[in-house]
Amino acid sequence: MAFINDNHKNVLSLRTSISLILASLLILSPVVADMKTEKAQDYYRRGEKAYFNENYTEAVDWYQRAAELDDLEAMKSLALMYTTGKGVEKNRGKADRLYKKMFPRLRVAASENDISAIRTIAYMCENGLGVPKRVDAAIGWYRSAADLGDIASMRNLIAIYELGAYVPQNEKLAVDWLKKAAEKGDALSMRELGERFEHGEGVTEDKKQAIQWYQTAASFGDRMAQKALRRLGERPSSAIKLYSASGDKQYSLVRYHGVRVDVDCFNLKDGCVALQAVKRARDGTIKAPKKIGRSSPIYLMCSTAGGRWTILRDARRKEYFLCTFFDKTMVEAGDLYGAARSASQ
Repeated sequence: MAFINDNHKNVLSLRTSISLILASLLILSPVVADMKTEKAQDYYRRGEKAYFNENYTEAVDWYQRAAELDDLEAMKSLALMYTTGKGVEKNRGKADRLYKKMFPRLRVAASENDISAIRTIAYMCENGLGVPKRVDAAIGWYRSAADLGDIASMRNLIAIYELGAYVPQNEKLAVDWLKKAAEKGDALSMRELGERFEHGEGVTEDKKQAIQWYQTAASFGDRMAQKALRRLGERPSSAIKLYSASGDKQYSLVRYHGVRVDVDCFNLKDGCVALQAVKRARDGTIKAPKKIGRSSPIYLMCSTAGGRWTILRDARRKEYFLCTFFDKTMVEAGDLYGAARSASQ
């Protein structure tokens, strides 16, 4: 009997141990998953930084590491680089396998109006990557993303209708999407719209409208628009660089120039206080202060516009003199001052 009791106790002890191990795994699983996700996101961010700095080979390496941890954004970036051969030798087979692997997750994300997922599916359908090639479906997906405000998809639709790719050429639809992309803040579309109004291509010739769009594109740093304005005897707008900030103390400092647009702020809408200040300065509503004593007129300009003087330094210790507003959006103080000066001349 003692032997049986001992065995019974051992069995109970073993069951208890297994239960404790399973309970521990249940508790630790979310923690491990979070650590894995955090690590993947860190790899992806490193890849994005390398890509932005044009270190494409390094970017591929970081994307690969993140993709191995099932990071969807990294998989999309890696698949595209295998398709284009940027930073790595072209390999359609690897790209195709990556697209197939992520397709079910893309469909779920697309159903939740994830613009990047919708655009990626459109690209897959257009090029027959991961799915059978279906151009009609691709156009539908591009239109869905464009309706949600995606500039890249708008640009694809412009090309499709302008060139008559896949569908009969349709100048009206091309111009309609061009206007939408320009109004959304795409500098290239602004300049192309200016060219159309200047030469009467697909629209009624209108030099005033052409100059207006050229000026807006020039303010985004588009050099071709600046040249067009000089050719027409107009003075180009100066490039205005806006910044978005996140967090109470840690600022996310990102410079936008050319067609790189902060869609949360600089999208030609009225929700961005820094943009409102620039517009008022250009309209002459905010007057550029003259130098008073030892105070900098640029410093005074910031307070006149309702902002706060801020100095930030990037990773290379370069200083940025910014005017920060209550919604945490920022504009370079010198640009704000220059806009007000230009309005008064």
